Amino acid sequence: MPQSSSEYYPSPEEELDTNISDLEIEEAGEAFPYDDKPIPKQEEKSFKEKFSENIWYKARIGGKCLLVSSCLFAVMVLAFECILFALFARNLDTMRVNKPEATNAIWRSGKRNAVATYLALYIYAEIYQVLYSLLILYTKSVYHLITYNIFLGAMAVYSGIQYYELKNTLLFDLTYDSWQTACTAFSIVVICLSCLACLIQLLNAKYLWKIFIKSTGEKVGNKSSMVHANTAFNLNRNAIILGVFFFPAFTLQFAVIVLQRNDPEFIITIVILALSYFVLLLSDYCAVREKPAGLLLVFLAYLCGLAYLSFKLYRLFTRYVSIPGKRSLIAFDIFCMVLLLWLLVLLAAVWYYFGNGIKEIYSSNYRLTRKEADTSKTSTTSFSDL
Repeated sequence: MPQSSSEYYPSPEEELDTNISDLEIEEAGEAFPYDDKPIPKQEEKSFKEKFSENIWYKARIGGKCLLVSSCLFAVMVLAFECILFALFARNLDTMRVNKPEATNAIWRSGKRNAVATYLALYIYAEIYQVLYSLLILYTKSVYHLITYNIFLGAMAVYSGIQYYELKNTLLFDLTYDSWQTACTAFSIVVICLSCLACLIQLLNAKYLWKIFIKSTGEKVGNKSSMVHANTAFNLNRNAIILGVFFFPAFTLQFAVIVLQRNDPEFIITIVILALSYFVLLLSDYCAVREKPAGLLLVFLAYLCGLAYLSFKLYRLFTRYVSIPGKRSLIAFDIFCMVLLLWLLVLLAAVWYYFGNGIKEIYSSNYRLTRKEADTSKTSTTSFSDL
């Protein structure tokens, strides 16, 4: 039965006893000592501290396996690619071909450039692979985990394209020798390693999936508009991360294999190579800061990039018909075009969800200074690491 309010509030006629003795005050002070020192604000962990904790010290066994296997496969694939290039380049100069001297020089240069481009591409890819695995463990983002495995699958397919090019184009009109068999064998080893890396990282991803998906859910919450906005933003960001590898990789291959340095198209290609990095960075920045004018500029740049890739694809089927490494260029061109179309769709989705809290969640992105954490209220800057 509820008690009457008079037990909690005295009547106006009653007088409160406010006389407290000095002894009672002294006893209360001993029981609850008062510290007049201000409570220091808790400072956020530095990037180095957080990086070392997330990457290794506080990482689960699946995360450590992902990092170690990523580094191990990167070193092994790169080692076999270096051996393949050295073997091909050393023996190519000793081959005698029944061609005119000028034609022979162009022929050798084209084949050497193609194999050198494969090596340069794999150097870039393996560095990208290791850095991406570090990013996954630092952010604990399920979106990064998915995109990482897409990248590994694409590189496994590319290793098969390299084998086909090596066997049917680069070694096709050479006199049979043992070193050619060795080159083919090394290329097959690269295929096996790439497929094995993809399989092992899929198993690691399966283990880390529940951990990462829980972390993502805790950070975003269950508000539907926020969840949709965050999904669109992260899909866009991860497509941009893929573009950081594939767009420069295509332009680099095209410049090295196809073009001469005195060709005006070579200079244009190098400029586009630099612009691709800038446009991708601008796209992510405008998405974080919710800048419609910037996204419109990026949208137009994507359309121009799509037109550029279409033109290059047309040139590969018309002017550059018999160049070494043609299938590699075509594969990268088509993949880049598909990725650009996907980026256009995601850019529209990100724009549509402006005003749903993405700017606040990722407010610490692109901020050079580090703020102190206020423990008296919940901070949203921790969401910036998604």
